[in-house]
Order: sequence, then C-alpha cells, then structure tokens
Amino acid sequence: MKGGKFSGVLPLKNVTEIPDPKIDYKILFEMVKDNPDSMKNEILSGLDEATRVINLHYAAGVPIKKIVPIIVAHGAAEFAFMNNEAFQKRYKMDNPNIKLIHDLETIVGAKFIICEQAMLMKGIKPEKFLPSVKLSLTAQTVITSYQLKGYVLMNVDR
Repeated sequence: MKGGKFSGVLPLKNVTEIPDPKIDYKILFEMVKDNPDSMKNEILSGLDEATRVINLHYAAGVPIKKIVPIIVAHGAAEFAFMNNEAFQKRYKMDNPNIKLIHDLETIVGAKFIICEQAMLMKGIKPEKFLPSVKLSLTAQTVITSYQLKGYVLMNVDR
C-alpha cells in the first residue's frame, strides 16, 4: 500500500529470519501525536508508520488476510481522522489521510478507533470524523482490551 514517503519497502537478498506466514498478525497501532503545522499537508506520520509495518509483513511473505490491524488514535492524532469538510475548516486544506485510511480499511480490513474522552475535551463532535471511525470510551480501555485479545501493541508515533 502506498502511504507517505516512509511506507515503502526496500528489496533485500540476504534475509534469513522471516515471520511465519501461517499465523495471524494481530497488531494494535497506537498513535497520539499530530504532524507539526508545517507538515499538515502530509500523511500523519503514525499512519505512515503503520502502513510501513503492514507493508513489511506483506513483503516478508505474510498474506494480507493474516494481517489484522487495529488503529487507535487519541490526543492530537485524532485530527487526521476528520472528514474532509471538518479538516478543511480547521486547516484550510484537504485531509491528506483520507485515501490511505480508505485503503487500509478496504485492502487490509483495518479498524479505526478514536478516544471519545480526548475528542470531547477538544470540543470535537463525532460527526466531524470519517464514517468508518469507531468511538471508544477511552483509548486506554481499547489498548488493554485488545492486548488481552492477543494483539501486539505498537506505538507508531515518530
């Protein structure tokens, strides 16, 4: 999948350790940070890194159907998941994340969860987010719940 400038995978010839393509890779991506103002027109760095991790697993031979991503955003990262109208109103530009979010959802089956506690503290209404985004009481309960379900937690803020 094409994300931002860091989501690609370089071809290598001497790899001796690869993931087992027969198991499910249940990955819980946590993102909190937003891009700096000078980079608002670029894909959220956390989304780019999550895409890179997915691409790396696929390049290592893991079938797409065996990659099960959950993306939980809280704090400033939530703004990347706004619908285009709300993003335009806030930043005076189109939301550069929408295509990648759509691709992650349709190609890999990613699930997106936003922390409603953080959302309400910022005064953002639920209808400002993309329709595929689910709301949780808090990101912390999502993180503990999915870890107990066997998901590996990856903080992808850079």
